[in-house]
Amino acid sequence: MRKLTALLLALLICLPLSGLAEEQKDLTTVRITLVGDCILGSDEPLHSEKDSLVGMIRAMGNDYAYPFKYAKDFFEQDDYTLINLECVLTDKKSYKNASLYTNFRGPADFVNMLTQNSIEGVSLSNNHALDYGQGGLKDCQKNLTEAGIQWAYNTDTFTFERNGVKFAVLSFRRYYMEMYYQWIEKEIPRMKAEDGVDFVIVCLHHGEEYQDKHNDKDQTRFARHAIDSGLALIPEDRRREGLVLMHSVEGNLIVPIFDKLKRGLLLENKKVADIAERSISDMAIKTHSRKTPAFNLSGGNQQKIVVGKWLNSAPSVLLLDEPTAGVDVGSKREIIDKVRDFVGENRAAIFISSDILELISACDRFIVFYDGKVTATYDRSEITEEVLQYAIQNEC
Repeated sequence: MRKLTALLLALLICLPLSGLAEEQKDLTTVRITLVGDCILGSDEPLHSEKDSLVGMIRAMGNDYAYPFKYAKDFFEQDDYTLINLECVLTDKKSYKNASLYTNFRGPADFVNMLTQNSIEGVSLSNNHALDYGQGGLKDCQKNLTEAGIQWAYNTDTFTFERNGVKFAVLSFRRYYMEMYYQWIEKEIPRMKAEDGVDFVIVCLHHGEEYQDKHNDKDQTRFARHAIDSGLALIPEDRRREGLVLMHSVEGNLIVPIFDKLKRGLLLENKKVADIAERSISDMAIKTHSRKTPAFNLSGGNQQKIVVGKWLNSAPSVLLLDEPTAGVDVGSKREIIDKVRDFVGENRAAIFISSDILELISACDRFIVFYDGKVTATYDRSEITEEVLQYAIQNEC
């Protein structure tokens, strides 16, 4: 099923305005494309091979546009494209780190792959940044700078401004993230207070290769940091990802703020009870008591627990993925009302849904995606079911 994505005012790409009444539509929009691992080169022994990227580009008469042939139009439509460059672009082969199993390098002229494909910035913090040692990395950074490409690496950050909105980019790989963790926690508030930065994009490159599970130590910690920084996610599958079904309603409602409710090793039971009772009342959760196991509740009431627990964390940005799937009509209306109340407090939400009527009732701004591209954008005053249906059918 193709999904229709609608923005409830803002996330990173929009500036939320004060007094978010329904009739206000003056939003500043900045479209940023974030791209994962890009190896614009080859392992050193393969550079002479015809079927390597280097060999292919040379055989095509240095067709630098080729690697992003099918993405270039998308990059040109956005306001800024940022990629993870997982190799160095240098001609300094002598810097090769012979102790590594692979050494990814692209010739210095491959920087044209960035400039000719509307790529404005790169993250260099990854496990191949030092394949050619500090000398290779420094030369790559020099080549990028001379080509007008911005780059970030550990504490070397950069900023850019689009449509009056100022962004900062930080970039770290797993091990350096640990080293600079305290610096990051101080630097982000400093950037906002002293440098006039509106939004900060943090690029993280880490994880265990060839594993199908996240790294408990690092990735769980970073997820927790995102939550503590004001991000919350309402997942599509509430039973598997949104709830601990065997736990009580109360236990589920305090999960995001568990650590804040402890005094030493013990929970402050009165605070826990007060928060649970307030959430049950605010979300109109129908339950015999706060101690009732979550699996005993209806689907609609289970979803209210999921929404309620994340609202308890007081997020700045709320991501909702099919938040009313499998929910009765009454609960659906109540959940949408809560989301609109949340946005009305000058906060932001992204609402992802395949239910057109739900989108129309919930959202202030609508963006239609098809085949990786934004194909239509509407404000609330422009939208009807017919307009949205036409936008979908016209592209699908």
